[in-house]
Amino acid sequence: MGVRCLPKHSLEVVIDLDTTDDPLHGHQEGRFFHGFYGCYCYLPLFAFVGSIPLWAQLRTSEGDAARGAVDALGKIVAAVRKRTELASATAGTIRQRLLKIGALVTVSTRRVYVRLASAFPLQKLFVQVHRALAGLRSEDG
Repeated sequence: MGVRCLPKHSLEVVIDLDTTDDPLHGHQEGRFFHGFYGCYCYLPLFAFVGSIPLWAQLRTSEGDAARGAVDALGKIVAAVRKRTELASATAGTIRQRLLKIGALVTVSTRRVYVRLASAFPLQKLFVQVHRALAGLRSEDG
């Protein structure tokens, strides 16, 4: 997969899923007439991050365009997690890093609250990391 081309320090990865028609000529296996495209075709599934291809799957066109997308995303996300630094982060290491930069960390039974000074120089970076971790948490839960 093209995941190896992603920068290891990526804080955000936007995966673009797309399908397109691949017209058939003759009587190939899996031939099916697709009404939207108006021809016999295959309906391959592609996934990109920017211009980097991560997934290409040749599929017949008799099913929905989203068919197989969840399985493909599962494999892609697993590979992206292995590639980026956030995959190895734990609550303990994240809390240590926050304390080192002067953040006030308060833990309740269900949430971790982090307060930063208004003059904190890395606020944008912190917000990006927070969004990435929140996305990982919602996928696991």
